[in-house]
Amino acid sequence: MELLFTILNLLTFVAIGYILRKINLFSHASAGELNSYVFKVAFPINIIMSFYGRDLSDVLKADLFLYIGLMFIISFAFAYFVACLLHPDRLTRAVSTVAIYRGNFIIMGFPILTALFGEIALVYAGIVIALSQIFYNLTTAWLYERAIGGKSDFKNLLLKIIKNPMLIGVLIGIIINALKINIYFLEEPFRALAATATPFGLMILGHGLDFTFNREYLKDTLIISLSKLICLPLIAYFVAGFFSITEIEKTISVILFGCPTAIISFTFAKNYRANTDLAQNYVLYTTLLFSFTIYLVLNLIS
Repeated sequence: MELLFTILNLLTFVAIGYILRKINLFSHASAGELNSYVFKVAFPINIIMSFYGRDLSDVLKADLFLYIGLMFIISFAFAYFVACLLHPDRLTRAVSTVAIYRGNFIIMGFPILTALFGEIALVYAGIVIALSQIFYNLTTAWLYERAIGGKSDFKNLLLKIIKNPMLIGVLIGIIINALKINIYFLEEPFRALAATATPFGLMILGHGLDFTFNREYLKDTLIISLSKLICLPLIAYFVAGFFSITEIEKTISVILFGCPTAIISFTFAKNYRANTDLAQNYVLYTTLLFSFTIYLVLNLIS
C-alpha cells in the first residue's frame, strides 16, 4: 500500500506541473530555470546528504559494480536488438535504442526508493547514477554519430561527463563521508534544499508533457514501452540471481532499468534531427504507464 501511495504522490506532482502550464502560471522560461536548479543544485545536494554520516562498508562491493556494469551492457544490447527489429533506418533505430536503455531514474526512481528503504537507498542510487552518467552519455553519442556517419568527440564528451553535477555530487558525498567531515549548521539548509528536488523535478516533467499522439507510432510506442517497462526490469532481476547482492540492491536495479524513458532522449533526437515525434511519444507514454508497470513488477518480484 505504501508503494501505491508513493506512486500516486508522484503522479500528483506531475499533474500539478501540467496544470500550471495549462493555466499559464508557469512559463517555459521559468520551467527551464527551475530545471537547472533541480539538476545542478537540488539533486546533487540530495545525493551528497545521502552519503553524510553513513557507513559505506556494505555499499562499496565488487559484486554490485560488476552486476551494474554487466546490466548496462545487457540493456544496451537488448535495446539495440529490439530497435533493429523495428526500424531499418539507423537514425530512427538510435531513437528507439536510447528510449529503451536510458531511463528517468533520478526523478521517478529516487522517491520510490526512499519510500521503500529510506535515505540509505540514495547512497546506492548515487553510485549507480555516477556509473550510468559515464556509460549512457558515451554510448548515446556513439550511437547517434554512427547513425549519421560521424565521429564522436569522446575527449570533449568525457570532459562534460566529469563536469556533470550529479557525478560531482557523488564524489563530494564520498569525500565528505571518507574524511568524516562535519558540516555543522549547513546540514539543515542542505537537507531542506535536497527535499525540493523530487517535487520540483516532477512538476517540471508534468510541465513538459504534450498529450499529442500519432497513430502511425502506436505499434512502436507499445513495443518500446513493453521492452522498457516490463522486459528490462525483469531481465535485471533475473541477472541479479547470479551475483551476491542484497534485496535492496536488486530492487534498486529493477527500478533503475524499469523507469520511463529519459527526457534527454528527446533532446538527442532533436539535436541530431531524428524523429522527435516518436521520441516524444516514448517519453510521454512510458511516463504515464510507469505508475502501473512498476507496481506490477515490484509485486511480481516480492
